[in-house]
Amino acid sequence: MFSDRLVSLCLPCLAVATLLAACSGPDASVEATDGDNALVTNRGEGKDEWWNALPRKEWAEFPRVETSQNWFEVYDVGSGVKAIYEPGQFEEVISYLIEGDESALLFDSGLGIGDMGALVAELTRKPVMVLNSHTHYDHIGGNHQFDFILAQTLPYTVERSRGLGNDKVGEYAGPGWIWKDTPEGFDPDTFQTRPFGVSRSIKDGETIELGGRTLEVLFTPGHAPDALCLVDRAKGLLFVGDTFYLAPLYTHLEGSDFSA
Repeated sequence: MFSDRLVSLCLPCLAVATLLAACSGPDASVEATDGDNALVTNRGEGKDEWWNALPRKEWAEFPRVETSQNWFEVYDVGSGVKAIYEPGQFEEVISYLIEGDESALLFDSGLGIGDMGALVAELTRKPVMVLNSHTHYDHIGGNHQFDFILAQTLPYTVERSRGLGNDKVGEYAGPGWIWKDTPEGFDPDTFQTRPFGVSRSIKDGETIELGGRTLEVLFTPGHAPDALCLVDRAKGLLFVGDTFYLAPLYTHLEGSDFSA
């Protein structure tokens, strides 16, 4: 039902697949070892010694957008959409900046290791709102840097908006999880997901107007209770977050629902 083009614009996730890949890999600063790999073993098919798969060739299809931050790789994937890729950490998470004529929507804000707020300011001068595909740690890390955030009102979402301490997420910035230089001043021992405010709640089926561009919200719980997708019907684009990706789908996490 979906074209290859649609799949190429889907977000990957916790067991990140090869939906999109890097045309140029960053310089490794952490030497991977068997001991490091043991920490991420069995977290998804093809993810053992995941750093050896980089750069991922699929990114070569898209023009690279130069920015001031080496932590991120940004690609222009067409139709007014930029993919913001973080290949230096195991999740290889990708956020998307979707622009309309009047405003823009940031679909996920990444890990919170790089400065997402400053990066987005380089990429657009339009007002930016944030909507998360779901509230797992690797998708909400930069939320606190933005003034306008849309979110569901589920208890799960509300709880995670209060932040996740180093005891919850610190391991994801440790050995085996990060292989490239982190930004100056970053400390894995204090890594956390900072609290963020919600500006307005969203409902299933509502539309978001960006000026000459309409995005439709579809609630798709399963991977997470607050998982959702975005549909741009005019441009024929579907943004799926971690609801679908080309790898084993994680539905065993807290709040996940395999049947859903």
